[in-house]
Amino acid sequence: MLKRINAFIFFILINDMVSRNHSEILAEKCTEEYSKNVLIPVEKHVFFPRLSKYKKTFFMEDKRILHGLRGKLALYLELFWKSVYGGVIHSNHGFYTITSNGSRFCQPDISHNFGKWYIESKTVMSGGELKLLDDQIEKYGSLQVEDKNREISFAISRHGLRGIEKKFKNETEDALLESFSKGVFFSIILPFSIINEIHKRQDIRLVYRYDPPQEQFGMRYFKPMTRVRSQIINLFLRDPETAIKKFRLNPDNYIFNRQFLTTGMDLNGHEIKPFPILEIKDKDLKLWFKKFKESYKRNYIDKLPF
Repeated sequence: MLKRINAFIFFILINDMVSRNHSEILAEKCTEEYSKNVLIPVEKHVFFPRLSKYKKTFFMEDKRILHGLRGKLALYLELFWKSVYGGVIHSNHGFYTITSNGSRFCQPDISHNFGKWYIESKTVMSGGELKLLDDQIEKYGSLQVEDKNREISFAISRHGLRGIEKKFKNETEDALLESFSKGVFFSIILPFSIINEIHKRQDIRLVYRYDPPQEQFGMRYFKPMTRVRSQIINLFLRDPETAIKKFRLNPDNYIFNRQFLTTGMDLNGHEIKPFPILEIKDKDLKLWFKKFKESYKRNYIDKLPF
């Protein structure tokens, strides 16, 4: 019995190592193609608030710096995307929108151009899956139908900081930030039109559903979601046109921007390692919006704010 357990643990460790190496190797293979277009950020310096300067108070600037190392990594990437594209981070504030469950609080990670472009930052470790929560997708859908000119993008960052809570819990702040600055392998930025289709897909080769049972008093310990398989995330970087076709979407409806982050960006003085970034945009947002609005109204017509 012990041998079986040891063999299983060994298999998990080897599989984990292969997954991490695969993402890193994939990013390196895509470097030549992506480096033909250099992405120049709005601001080259990313400032992460020093943890030692904060106390646990209700009015602190961003409570996530006290919410574990994964929360700090998520905050870093929001600060990173703000430096790349500009805009405002919604750290402890947001606004209400109408969903099938009535008025709901919505908190996009970054808003840009006076609310005409929202960015949702997602972190996915190597070998891990992208989690698309049902209530989050519905909230963004409600935001989308409010404005046909509004762009919503999901910035998905693949990183190699697996086991971050245990590995870095005793490290200094500088060591942690150094790891953050070198830890991202690649990023893909997908428009809501693609994210929405991925979330609805039922093909278990691409995604799978997680629907936890109802608990007492109608509460769930975990939220229902669609989980995107690791190999599909990698496929978007390697061959985004093929990835889109797998979700029954037409690549001709999208613009593909393969870019490579410029050198010279830093995180509190730690040089950020450049990495490939794929950005996909709708060619005709208004045309897609018309179809999406009709579909959304069929599902939630009694709850729409018009």
